[in-house]
Amino acid sequence: MELGSPYWLGLVPVLLILWRLRKGMFKNRRNTRKRAVALESLSQLWKVPTEAEANQGSVVVAAPAGDSEAPEPVFQHDEITRFYQQHVQALKGTIAALLKEVLSILDREGDCPSVVNTTGEAEATLDRSVYDVLGQTPLYKHTLHVAEEVLRLIQDGPLRPKALLAALAHDLGKTPAYRGKLYALGDHPLISVTVLGQLPGFRELPYGEEVSKAIRDHHRNPTGFLPEKLKQADQAARRREMAENLPAQTAPPQSNERLPQKVQPAPVIHTAAEIFGGPRPKPKGKMEVRLQTLALPWLEAEVFLDLLNPFINRLNGGRWDAFSMREGTVYVQVKTMWEITKKIARQHKKSEVLLADTDEALRRNYLLSVVEKLKDDKDAIARGLIQDGYFGAPFIVRLKTGDEMTKGFYTPFNAEAFGENVSDLEARKVGKIREIVAVLPKFE
Repeated sequence: MELGSPYWLGLVPVLLILWRLRKGMFKNRRNTRKRAVALESLSQLWKVPTEAEANQGSVVVAAPAGDSEAPEPVFQHDEITRFYQQHVQALKGTIAALLKEVLSILDREGDCPSVVNTTGEAEATLDRSVYDVLGQTPLYKHTLHVAEEVLRLIQDGPLRPKALLAALAHDLGKTPAYRGKLYALGDHPLISVTVLGQLPGFRELPYGEEVSKAIRDHHRNPTGFLPEKLKQADQAARRREMAENLPAQTAPPQSNERLPQKVQPAPVIHTAAEIFGGPRPKPKGKMEVRLQTLALPWLEAEVFLDLLNPFINRLNGGRWDAFSMREGTVYVQVKTMWEITKKIARQHKKSEVLLADTDEALRRNYLLSVVEKLKDDKDAIARGLIQDGYFGAPFIVRLKTGDEMTKGFYTPFNAEAFGENVSDLEARKVGKIREIVAVLPKFE
């Protein structure tokens, strides 16, 4: 075959293409050889461009979006801004993002009153005067007060971030926006837990359930370190707010009038006893609540007995508050004991006592303290009918007809403590009280 033949002429382009491809392969192989590069040079690949470099058009690879810091929040309330800068700004990660979000909600929605009186709410039982005093503190301020008290109680340590979250979120359910959407859940602690649970990142917190429990129980009888501290902080904040707002008044609260409760289709979650201090079935897995005595230097036993005396053997709306028996015992309903305690507290401007209307555990402590003081100062309590460390007991009241009234929870008094003969007390009896023939302990 001759070189100048058409066959060879067609093969030349193919050979040229193969030669160029081979040359490129060798070139790439030479470029893949390892070579030393300074670490300083490599670091430029992850360098975040400065403003000057960006303006000059420098080509620098930015850091991943997940590593960049979120912009600082801007709050309309100066108190929230200061709290954020002092207690939240230095925190990182999921808890920091949650705290910022909760503070933003409070900043946006928290100008509403810090008390609510709708059906099922503990605060609906407050005297109107106390409710009005507490209502002067907006929700966002009350929340910051509670958070400050929690930090004071816990001091420094790993518990602070979750304690902060519990404190700042504990009353989110009081904001009108969330109550309007979630009213069917019931009282504000349950709404608060629901709102917090919907925030991004909360369900990933390892201590999320502990925070939720503390919020749920801050008006109940909490168990556990964080729930107990949150309740203590809430009580301390309310005492502070009462003290701050009362000086503007010319006299201490005197009204016994209850707040008119707004009717809404929300179930009552907290079920209180018909009579204060009444017996309750013990929840499974929970320890019995132990009562504590409180110092009551402002309460005089003789004054208490004088205020109680007119209630003995008198009817109030067809019901009795206290009645005597011929053997020398006066049975006083515990709810009447509490009303007299509050009346004396008002006279001495001890408005913090009135806050116990929303706190059953605190109310029980006050009642026990009153009973112990009456024992010590006037020997007024019939010791053999109630156990030590208790302020009352359930009794069955039997009538002449054979009917029995089983729901009564009474404090038994010695009749002589009232300075009258038993016969004089018996002569006061009217109406249905005359039909009482026996009083029996409900439990041996």
